[in-house]
Amino acid sequence: VDHVNQNIEIGWQAIPKETDTVIIYRAASQSGSWTELLRQANPLLSYSIRLLDNTLSTPQYYKMQAKKENTELVSYGPVFLPALAE
Repeated sequence: VDHVNQNIEIGWQAIPKETDTVIIYRAASQSGSWTELLRQANPLLSYSIRLLDNTLSTPQYYKMQAKKENTELVSYGPVFLPALAE
C-alpha cells in the first residue's frame, strides 16, 4: 500500500493461485477495529488497484486476506501507511 498521485494504491503479487477474492481492510490502529475497504474478485487478473480516497491526511493500517470461496488462504499485514504530507 502506498500513496500515488494523491491516491492510495494497493498491490499484491505471489498470492496463492487458487485465490478467487482478495479483501482489503483498514483501521486507525494496528489492533483494529478493521473495516472492509475493498473486495476484489479475480485478483490474479490484475496486481493492483488505485483508489480515490478522502483519508490521505490520516495515517491508516491496511491488511489483506486472500480467499477461495469463503475459506481464508492467507492473510497479509497489517501495513502502516502514514498520512500524506500536504
